[in-house]
Amino acid sequence: MKPVDVVVLSLNRQQLIFETINNILQQKNIDPHIWIVDQGSEPPVVNALRSFSNQYANIHLLEMGKNLGVPGGRNVGMRQGTAPYVVSIDNDAIFASDEALIKIVNRFEMSSEAGALAFRIKNYFTGQDDLTAWVYPRSLLPRSGSIFKTACFAGCAHALRREVLEQTNWYEEQLFFNWEERDLAYQIINRGYSIEYHPEVEVLHKISPDVRRDWSNDRFYYLARNAVYLHYKYFRSPDTVLILVGYFLKGLYNKVPQQALRATVDALKMMVYTHDRSTILTKQAREYVYEHELRYRGSLWMRFRSEVLHRLP
Repeated sequence: MKPVDVVVLSLNRQQLIFETINNILQQKNIDPHIWIVDQGSEPPVVNALRSFSNQYANIHLLEMGKNLGVPGGRNVGMRQGTAPYVVSIDNDAIFASDEALIKIVNRFEMSSEAGALAFRIKNYFTGQDDLTAWVYPRSLLPRSGSIFKTACFAGCAHALRREVLEQTNWYEEQLFFNWEERDLAYQIINRGYSIEYHPEVEVLHKISPDVRRDWSNDRFYYLARNAVYLHYKYFRSPDTVLILVGYFLKGLYNKVPQQALRATVDALKMMVYTHDRSTILTKQAREYVYEHELRYRGSLWMRFRSEVLHRLP
């Protein structure tokens, strides 16, 4: 059976992560190597994970003792394995089918240009598409059941071709949280590979449809700071200023002015210290991003209305 590395980040949530791990173990016709990266869970959770993983030769617990952030934790897990394909799945998600991993391998082997695969993510409780994980233009939502090329993938669950991953600089760890998938996606595209959305692989995300996200804990800060910084990193275009102003206004509109101000200041600092021009998207990569994303987002005014004057979920 073909090997696949599967990375799962852990930070408490004991029951959920055990459900995720058992779901991976039930995958058919595949040899999964599971890398659990614990980022500072409470001792009882770590002890339970340690006892469980010791029962399986293919489960490896990596105890970090602190939160390295999403990109940092994923990098630790992904660097451990050697399988040709690396799958990442959140600890509050499961695959809808026990043939998900073999489908991922088969698709990669059919499409040599695919550097990453994105999946259809549904809400576990409603069975509907999970809009919190829909990172693509909203105009593409009617195509959620169809295959299409994209310029990004959802962090909740995705797959990477290792030989492509090793050509990149991996996840940028200073992002800590939010937009790290966009960063890695642009690196993959800049190296001439594509990203494919494949709804035949379904993931069920255990997020309540009735619960609002807590935006008081720096969530908006990372959202805004990282978005502005990444636009500068990959485009170096004057409209980075518009992105900066747009996120500041979005923060004011959503009544998180302090986070918006901090994000603005820190994004500017990150931009000042970004001197590596090799990150800028090539002409071919820019055309790819426009063809498979930007043209679906509409005019600048439409984006202002739909993305800036928009209530946070």
